[in-house]
Amino acid sequence: MNASEFLYTVVCRPAPIRWVVNRLILAFLPSSVRIGRADVLLNPHDPVVSGALAMGVYEKEEISLFSRTIQPGMTVVDVGANLGAYSIVAMDRLHGQGQLLAIEPSRENFALLEKNLKHNQALLQKTKVHAVRGALSNKAGLAVLHKNPANKGDNRLYPDALLAETEKVKIMTLDNLCRQKGIRSIDVLKIDVQGLEAEVLMGSRKILQASRRCHLFFEFWAEGIIKAKSNPYEVFIMLKNFSFSFFEARQGLLVPCKPLELIKRSVGRRYINIYGVRND
Repeated sequence: MNASEFLYTVVCRPAPIRWVVNRLILAFLPSSVRIGRADVLLNPHDPVVSGALAMGVYEKEEISLFSRTIQPGMTVVDVGANLGAYSIVAMDRLHGQGQLLAIEPSRENFALLEKNLKHNQALLQKTKVHAVRGALSNKAGLAVLHKNPANKGDNRLYPDALLAETEKVKIMTLDNLCRQKGIRSIDVLKIDVQGLEAEVLMGSRKILQASRRCHLFFEFWAEGIIKAKSNPYEVFIMLKNFSFSFFEARQGLLVPCKPLELIKRSVGRRYINIYGVRND
């Protein structure tokens, strides 16, 4: 852990200190950061995701692995794209080939996602890019998105004391969305949905079955899954049924994961980023 990571994740953990530091982060937040050839525009009202990107501590190992995994011509799907950091990295790595589907429910985040895609359009060339505003689930319809005004990456389809704002959003299944966009299989799938992983996976059975070689990146948070009224262990059972193996990136190494151990480690506000790979 470097000095920036220690400051952001340890020193700033107490609420009063975090409030002061967040105000300072916003005061000195740059307009954008470079990741590879991409220029990611930041949200001037978000000290968490944008702040972590500016400080160079936002999921560094995960983004590095994500970047190395993508090859030109692949199909990449970014579920819970936020402002588009992973999507822009994918655009860079696709080298003008393949296709990208980015999905984000929040009106504010989606506007910045579209702005980032346009800002980096020089990377596109012949890459097909689809940006869709909505939330993925196991059914289609409308839902209430509960939003955290202090953390633009903490929006959920279930209420919580931290989530003081709401807006109506479309919900859809990944199966239907891929069919509409002409996507027949997925090479790289990233999911960050604050506990709705089980519902997203239930609505993705057909496309996952068709994705014989698939790399999966997902943020695992057992408490969030429980709050969404799902079983954390069932997430791994569903993925194991599709022949996924699970790993955690630690200091440049991929360490095999044990689901029950991960569930114990991700209590409270602890998130663990998991890498899964399916190779039939």
